Amino acid sequence: MQEVLFGVLFDVLMDTTALSATPEPVAKLYQVVGSRGEIMTSEASARTASNNVHFARTRHYIGTAAVSELKLVFQGYWVDTTGEKDATSGYTIRCNVEYNGLSKRVYFDGGQRDGYVTAGAAFYASDALLASEFGLESFPAGAEVWIRAERQYAVGGLPMFHQTTAYETAITGERYVFGGAGLTTSQLDSTGLVLAGSGGWSAVTHVWLPLCIIGKPVSKMISVGIVGASIENGVGGPSGDGLNGGGGYMRLALGNVGGAKLARISLAKSGETAKLFVTSNLKRATALAYVSHAMAGYGGNDYSTGETWADTLPRIRQTWAVLKQAGVEHVSQVSLSPKTNSTDGWITAANQTPRWGYEVGGEWFGTGNDTLEASVASDANLDRFIELAPAQVDAVATDRWKAPPKATDDGTHPRTEIHQSMATLAATHISALKATYQA
Repeated sequence: MQEVLFGVLFDVLMDTTALSATPEPVAKLYQVVGSRGEIMTSEASARTASNNVHFARTRHYIGTAAVSELKLVFQGYWVDTTGEKDATSGYTIRCNVEYNGLSKRVYFDGGQRDGYVTAGAAFYASDALLASEFGLESFPAGAEVWIRAERQYAVGGLPMFHQTTAYETAITGERYVFGGAGLTTSQLDSTGLVLAGSGGWSAVTHVWLPLCIIGKPVSKMISVGIVGASIENGVGGPSGDGLNGGGGYMRLALGNVGGAKLARISLAKSGETAKLFVTSNLKRATALAYVSHAMAGYGGNDYSTGETWADTLPRIRQTWAVLKQAGVEHVSQVSLSPKTNSTDGWITAANQTPRWGYEVGGEWFGTGNDTLEASVASDANLDRFIELAPAQVDAVATDRWKAPPKATDDGTHPRTEIHQSMATLAATHISALKATYQA
């Protein structure tokens, strides 16, 4: 197996055993250029001869610069609350890119229609699809492209999904279907929505996507990787891709930076802690090599699982080092969110009580955020602190969620309106980063 360095295109399956603990960043030949990279977070039941082929038509946008070529990247792992896990089963992958009414084939491994994603693969990239295939010099910044992807499992194989429920607001034109090998009519070379119930296909709600889209921008383009836990993953608000009103504050923010949709990959997993991430990150670090900026949001779950601030702070700092070592140029830390109990269901601020350590002056929310912010000046691995408290807390009782109207249903996760306010505030930070980077 070929050994490769971070920042260089993986022409073959990445061998994570070849990674150094502190790889040297090198120039990025390719970077994340699509708006919608996502990890897998679950495995489903064993496939039968009637449902072992899955087809998806999914919407994506090119980021904030024109791109001369694209490569689609798939993964053979998923992430749960115990860390990164090798998939149980590998799968065959076939793809087309649909743009401006044309559907062009994507090839793998030097011209093969079928690629194969082995169980455990960190980063399996297709051959390049050139903009010239569509009669263009480049795909324009912000261009809407659709990926038509078909994956096939052996009978008995276990498929992975990003989530097993549909987005709460459907994306018009998007569709997920399944059928049996030899029982379905291929939809890859077609254009437009796939009609469920035709060609042997049946609709499903399970969402699955490429790990990311990489490519070659013709000018500097910001690209963002997200690591963190449930709030970064959007818990508390409706699910979505950040463009249809759901997906959580980070997807929402990156989907509207001055009207632009930023290239990004979300590697956040609900329930994850800094303690876990620093011990289980190699596969995700492979993808982080292809982004310019990263946003980290750990700490809250460490508190909830009984870790001390004294132990958690160095682990948060270690997450910044992991990101830098992966080749990320600019690392931001997101502020800790409030945690409260309530006697009236969080309808008012007055009836909330901050949890221990999250009160004004407490070592977590109270002074912990100050410590994190001060680290920008003292820690070479941290470049920015993103303070989101103004979008979350009461103007007077600054250690309690805003109310009324209620901002949380459990004292930990923000409701939809607060995710939206957090997104607006985060977008101002990200807009400044974009302006500086792309100047």
